[in-house]
Amino acid sequence: MLNSLPQSLHSLSCLSSQMANLCENPSSPPHTGQNQTLSKISIIIPVYNVQSYISRCLESCINQSLKEIEIIIVDDCGSDDSIHIATQYALLDKRIRIVHNPCNLGTFHARARGILEAKGEYCMFADPDDYLALNACEVAYHTIEEKQVDIVHFGIDYKPRELKRIKPIVHKGRLEGEAMRYFLSAGNNTQSLCDKIYPKKILLQALKSCEFAPPLNMLEDGLLVLVASLHSHSYYGISQSLYTYCHNPQSITKDKSPKRLAQKQYFLDKLLHITSHLCILYPHHHALIYKYQRKVASTLMIESRDFSSFELYASMQILNKHGFSKTCDIPPYVKSTILSLLYAFRWQNCVRLFVFICSFGKWRL
Repeated sequence: MLNSLPQSLHSLSCLSSQMANLCENPSSPPHTGQNQTLSKISIIIPVYNVQSYISRCLESCINQSLKEIEIIIVDDCGSDDSIHIATQYALLDKRIRIVHNPCNLGTFHARARGILEAKGEYCMFADPDDYLALNACEVAYHTIEEKQVDIVHFGIDYKPRELKRIKPIVHKGRLEGEAMRYFLSAGNNTQSLCDKIYPKKILLQALKSCEFAPPLNMLEDGLLVLVASLHSHSYYGISQSLYTYCHNPQSITKDKSPKRLAQKQYFLDKLLHITSHLCILYPHHHALIYKYQRKVASTLMIESRDFSSFELYASMQILNKHGFSKTCDIPPYVKSTILSLLYAFRWQNCVRLFVFICSFGKWRL
């Protein structure tokens, strides 16, 4: 992926120009096609090497109880039969549109492309290895219309359930202003786009602030949640679970190889660069953005826990470059876990430390 960066950056420059133009003229989406029926919601699905799962996701979308939707599949140039499967569905359901990236741009920019192509008033998101409840669009749409808010947040279920998997907290009811922003991006909460519905116009404003972003495949949800909150004023949370996250062993977050760690280090380094720039764009929200940066730093430390002192040192050098300089001289697994806790508290890391110490270093979670 890193070897194709020059081509990716050229493609991103074109996508960034498209973002800027559309944000100036949000009423003119860059699409001409057969399906001209007004869509209430656009479901955006970035697709990359998910042939084993994509049918389940698409079945959950085409069978939504709310029929006035469109399904935008963004082909991020994988190497398997995912897009062939999606094409067969598109032949049967005209609400499905497939758009093709010129090369692999990563999940963040695949979603951005989907937002730019969207014709719906609102946007929802699904990862192709997960699926939506069949009434998800109907419940989300009626809630955001009835409550007249900028963001509606609903519950997520996990399959299979895991102790170390943090189920996102949903604040039941209404939040506004800074209380909403700190809840979404600064606390000990998992950030996802897939458990929310947004007006498309807010997402376009957020993308304009992120048009300089390089390819991102890690914590990219949190970046857009953060910036979209800066353009939002109100939030409403409901307890109903409308989305199911399914374990995918091929996900980059599951791969523990040194090569994957290097990619994660690259993505998180770039994310810290991006958020530093956001501090300039949004000076009144510097404290909020800094708290989000600490969550990124915490993630980088915990992702380094299973590797040698050399890899851990490389991660610490990245953080030092961005002004994060916490240290501790103990074994790498314990050190990275403690440093992760120092940047942002997560009870799962306390469990990791307890199990590691009680097993005399034999068990690692």
